[in-house]
Amino acid sequence: MNIAASEKDVSHEWISPSIDMNKTVSMIEVHSEGGYQVWSCDYDGRLFVWSISPENHPVFEGELTDASWNPKTDGRPYCLAQVTEDQVWVGIATGTVMAWEIHTRHLASSQCQPLSSQHPDAHTRSIRSLQIVPASKPPVVWSSSQDRTFRRFSWK
Repeated sequence: MNIAASEKDVSHEWISPSIDMNKTVSMIEVHSEGGYQVWSCDYDGRLFVWSISPENHPVFEGELTDASWNPKTDGRPYCLAQVTEDQVWVGIATGTVMAWEIHTRHLASSQCQPLSSQHPDAHTRSIRSLQIVPASKPPVVWSSSQDRTFRRFSWK
């Protein structure tokens, strides 16, 4: 997309979600085989999936839940990043990174989790940012945390 910073004809409209959300913390566009989705998380630790209508309005598709994760005990999400065509990573308040499968909308298997709480390199405080650098070969993902550290994830 190429948008001129001097463009004055930017329009906006107020759109209220059809569900009760408590302070959206983060949202990202997710590319999948079926098109585009928007994933978001709120301050209560809930994760949501939205599709986009032909009129460019959000259409609520569901809340992401998994029996192996409870935001009240395992930490609330603060940031999201689509790191592969199959996964969205979620930075958590406990300093961990969780991988969610886009197609199944469930957590990836424990072997595929990028940074569990038991990992020696887990952050000690909330992860506030996840950033993919796709131009790197292989791609690199960076996390930043309130513990004042970065972590670099790369594929071999």
